[in-house]
Amino acid sequence: MSISHTGMVYFGTEAKPYKETEVVKDTIVESVVKQFKERSEVGIAKYGTTMDRKDLSTLEWLQHLQEELFDASLYIEKLKSKLHIVDIMKSDEELGLYANTFSGTTSSTTAGILYNEELEKRMNIIGQNGNDGTHY
Repeated sequence: MSISHTGMVYFGTEAKPYKETEVVKDTIVESVVKQFKERSEVGIAKYGTTMDRKDLSTLEWLQHLQEELFDASLYIEKLKSKLHIVDIMKSDEELGLYANTFSGTTSSTTAGILYNEELEKRMNIIGQNGNDGTHY
């Protein structure tokens, strides 16, 4: 949002007249701020201190940050693996690879997800190589 010298408020390319009493709220920002406050309350209750604490060195703060980022990386990797399996299943389904039999291997459907030995082998290879598996 920006206010021009003509008194118009611009939201992207849309212009509206500015009213001093008009309150523009960003629900996404409000949601994040609310979550920060709730997280702060949990942290204070759990650790008995705030981020204003003075007992940690810069290196110790960096260590805490690094550990949090390690955790974040694990969450990202978990979600990527879930998306990756869905993407592979979609592309394989489009190619007609989900038939009742797979070159003599057994297959079963559980909760709408096709499982078989061939798919298991494929996912193991993809996971070991750390690639997206598009050429398998």
